[in-house]
Amino acid sequence: MASGHNPMKRRNTMTELRRRMLEDLQLAGFALKTQKSYVDSVQRLAKYYKRSPDLLAEEDIRRFFLYLSMIAKPPGVLSLSTCVA
Repeated sequence: MASGHNPMKRRNTMTELRRRMLEDLQLAGFALKTQKSYVDSVQRLAKYYKRSPDLLAEEDIRRFFLYLSMIAKPPGVLSLSTCVA
């Protein structure tokens, strides 16, 4: 990022996991809007389980996808969440 400003940094501190994810997304060439969508999806996952995503098992993520499909989220949300995991 040329400006040095990251619009996704909402607090003064950032978890190591989030920082690493953002760096990886930047290195992969994702647009800022896409990066924000991915970070938001992971944040929803963490909020659902009330713990850090790096503490979740594959089965937890599968159950989260099932939950999303049952609450009739728009297809894009489930597709994006699936890509993030």
